[in-house]
Amino acid sequence: MSAKTASDNSAITLVDRNSWPGWYAGLQHQAHNLHIWHLIDPDELSNDDEEERPKRPTAKGARERLLQKARIESAKAARAGTPGSQSLGSSESSAGSPPLVEPTELEIEEELIRMKRDYASELKIFNSENVVRASMMSWIKSTVDDELYLTALFKLQNTNRRGVKEIIRMLREMIAPSETNTREVELPVDTP
Repeated sequence: MSAKTASDNSAITLVDRNSWPGWYAGLQHQAHNLHIWHLIDPDELSNDDEEERPKRPTAKGARERLLQKARIESAKAARAGTPGSQSLGSSESSAGSPPLVEPTELEIEEELIRMKRDYASELKIFNSENVVRASMMSWIKSTVDDELYLTALFKLQNTNRRGVKEIIRMLREMIAPSETNTREVELPVDTP
């Protein structure tokens, strides 16, 4: 079987070992264009290309964050030999330091507002990355032979491995001709 051209006429369809280098180069090109190669690079050691959705901030979380900040400031002040700011924190006391005071409702509300701004930003990034990952998965599905793609999905289904990075790794395990062809492909550059 030879490498055929994908339906978009711009990428090689992965059908056998011979088509791997060209397909992999196309995959890298597509991922670099979408600015997500760092997220799906199968040679990266991390397995978590599917990130966790940011957690919605709560007043309890804001209180805990303020208490943690107060503990850190108190520890810094104790190390420096000066009394630390005791405006926030629990009733715990460190050696020789007066106990930290519970944050006020106003302080908690202000911290919660900051946390909600951070959450909105993190959620926007998370959603954006998920859209791009889905686009990348669609590209992979459209450029891999159906039988090969389904076999890779079936093999992944029996593991705890998920995500774009893992489908690429599985395809590589199944079809890449050698270890040298699985690393980032260097394309020749025309020089004048």
